[in-house]
Amino acid sequence: MTKKFLLVIVSLFCVASMEGSLSLEEIFSESRLQSRESSLPIRPLLDLFERPFTLLELKPQKTKNCEKIARDYQCAYVSLGKQETLLPLTEISEVADQLTILKADPTADRLINLSECEHFDIVLADSLSFSFVKANLKRLLELGDYLVFTVPSHLKEKAFRKHFGALQEKNFLFLMRDEKGITPFYFDDQRAFETSNGSELLCVVHTPKKKLIRNHYLNARFREYFIESSFEEKTLTKERGHSHWCPGINLCTYKMLEGVYPNAEQIREGLLTTRYIDHPDLAPYNVVLNGAEPILIDWTPCRNCGFDQERGMRHDPEKGLVWIFYLLEITSPSFFFAHITEDDLVLPFIGW
Repeated sequence: MTKKFLLVIVSLFCVASMEGSLSLEEIFSESRLQSRESSLPIRPLLDLFERPFTLLELKPQKTKNCEKIARDYQCAYVSLGKQETLLPLTEISEVADQLTILKADPTADRLINLSECEHFDIVLADSLSFSFVKANLKRLLELGDYLVFTVPSHLKEKAFRKHFGALQEKNFLFLMRDEKGITPFYFDDQRAFETSNGSELLCVVHTPKKKLIRNHYLNARFREYFIESSFEEKTLTKERGHSHWCPGINLCTYKMLEGVYPNAEQIREGLLTTRYIDHPDLAPYNVVLNGAEPILIDWTPCRNCGFDQERGMRHDPEKGLVWIFYLLEITSPSFFFAHITEDDLVLPFIGW
């Protein structure tokens, strides 16, 4: 008999970025679970996305989540920690094209910095230790809209309420997975813990993220950037207007968290295929990695341009490209950070 798993789905509702979207009770209703597929329990949620989404997996222990999701969905799949787990998948083209692998471990400080400048639609933390999740729950919740983590098999309902009291004030439901498939239990149904028989719990939290305060990793300037997110579209609001959100992560995040895939050569080759020569502010913080594909962002012309008033450019894009290529060869995060923040190191590349 297949070992039973109890999946706890916890939904934090607020008037925010997913206003008007389906509740988790509706997402994981019996009608949406008719396929009874239990190998990927969050599939009913993934099926609702009509746009490319960004998923972060923390310290993955197996390849199955990445392999299934990257094959079946249009997404940017990012992993942080345990780089060796997903590296074999870089040999599979349909997976590798959507994959970004970061070597650094997900420490408390890194989670804080990551949440300040990135937004993930889904965060898979089911491989993290329960003690780490308990200590960093708030930080994990601030990474994106949906969080998935594991609750140990020995934890009972009373202990769950004790450790996650804040969640009890919100709506949540349970899903039980066994050889028959997935069965939903709603928040007021006491049978969920009673029928788990000591099996592991998987908890999925919905807490829509609405705001960023930095435009790139550890940027010294604090600003507010607002996110509007639904299954159909995702936008970022700045002081100069709205822009569509590109799936993936910023190149600065990739370097600060010791990115290993895609490699520097792949990123260089990808940048050469973009319209970099026309970009008004070609800089490392204006590059997003959507898997192996670099995307240039922030095409708004500079208001007070000193390089080329007619073309609305802040600095020479050829120098900007050389700057990015130079930074790609730097392996030390602190050395990289100095080269994007200290004037004497930056000006040789963007001087007018």
